[in-house]
Amino acid sequence: MAYGKFPATPNAYYVGSGRETSYPLVRYAKLFSLNIDIQMNLEIIENTFTIDKKLNINRALSKREFLKFISENKREIQIKNPPYITYKLNCIYENNQILLLLFFKSDKLTGLNFTIESEIYGKSWDDFSKEKEIKRKRDLEKLVKAMKLTVPIDLDYDEKSGYSSATIRFT
Repeated sequence: MAYGKFPATPNAYYVGSGRETSYPLVRYAKLFSLNIDIQMNLEIIENTFTIDKKLNINRALSKREFLKFISENKREIQIKNPPYITYKLNCIYENNQILLLLFFKSDKLTGLNFTIESEIYGKSWDDFSKEKEIKRKRDLEKLVKAMKLTVPIDLDYDEKSGYSSATIRFT
């Protein structure tokens, strides 16, 4: 599996050999995924993320179920690195724009990563500041608390990538 420094970033991002978990997955997805501008409504009840009252995202979600939802809604996106594949969804949760990433290995959901997307945190690397990312992390901490999740969550600001996100691992 290949790994190396990706273009247009001030920091190194590696994929392969399990090193991808060392860096925030949200930044990786922003660089290498297709954007979906269609907004979907997100609800969270008892550790299950529900999209548009149709798709339940939790440990039991299979890639097959996810693809059926995407196909019905004509919003299919893919990042393939067999057997790994990542899907990116833009959602609205309680007036917050949420970037949600679903990570599958073969047919099994292995992780869920999310962050708050807003121009107040910066629009590009030219607009980046550590203070804005620390604010995103604080806002994300408040949001995660409001979600009342009882599963373990890694909430982190990674200084190497300059990005804050929350991750739920299912493996």
